[in-house]
Amino acid sequence: MNNPLLNKGYSHVGQLGILLGLIGVGLVAGSFVSMGIWTGMTGQSMETMLTDMQQPRFANAAKVVQLMGTLFGFFLPAVGYAFICFRNGWDALGFANNWNWKLMGLSLLLILCSGPLIDTLTNINKAIPISKAMRTYFDTMEQNYEKQVKAIADIRNGGQLLMSLLMLALLPAVFEEVLFRGGLQSLLLRWWKQPWVAIVVASIVFSAIHGSWYGFLPRIVLGMLLGGIFYYTRNIWYAILVHFVNNAMVTLYMYYLHAQQKPVTLANESSLPLWAGGISLVMVVAVFFAMKKTQEGIVPQEVFYDRFNPFDERNNVA
Repeated sequence: MNNPLLNKGYSHVGQLGILLGLIGVGLVAGSFVSMGIWTGMTGQSMETMLTDMQQPRFANAAKVVQLMGTLFGFFLPAVGYAFICFRNGWDALGFANNWNWKLMGLSLLLILCSGPLIDTLTNINKAIPISKAMRTYFDTMEQNYEKQVKAIADIRNGGQLLMSLLMLALLPAVFEEVLFRGGLQSLLLRWWKQPWVAIVVASIVFSAIHGSWYGFLPRIVLGMLLGGIFYYTRNIWYAILVHFVNNAMVTLYMYYLHAQQKPVTLANESSLPLWAGGISLVMVVAVFFAMKKTQEGIVPQEVFYDRFNPFDERNNVA
């Protein structure tokens, strides 16, 4: 990400339009692919798909369908946007080979320190007053989501656990980070030149796209943590690693509950005091200062080229 980005001549507004357009196409294509996969793997009608996905016997098909959704809706649009707009598309998405073990340690410490803060925000989110109709709607959405999670969490052996870590933890972390941090956040950062404004806006979109009201504030903060990690490390792999660890912890926890024959639930029943969240926030800020001291965040430099012309000698520059 330290290399200048070779822009083919697209403005930031144009880049955003291309990214959003590809996301729209990807969501439509992903829906058709997912429907084909679902009927092929289950033999079930599409009319009962949402209900059937809540049954453990269709857990593998549900995992594949969810993965295809993020592949076509998140990852492929981000990669397509990067290579349409830039000659060095992987650099534009933040893929770099620089590695700093101290930054890796600080990145992992950051997600560990944020636990009480996330817990506190979850409780605050639940306490936000909303209308009775909205509460009923959001409750229904959460109940349906939890039924799907319980079905997917039906992991009975080591092989299924490894497959779940791949499909529920690793690949979603890669696909989501490439879009929200490598694609959207990077674009907004280069456009606005305001790092934390770009991070917050990308995090709000990241949280909203998950469609969970009760997890809205916690996911915004999670997105900000991942966005801050990406900004200071200048390498998307750090954010992917932390996102994977976060997903893997949830997957392993569900596996543990299932192995102990305990009910699998996503309900947050923690009663940590408010001051614990405050201490967690102070620790998070301290870790970010340590990351900044180790390596300053930068706004990637864009070098504007004309759109690709095979007869232009500049296109032959290595």
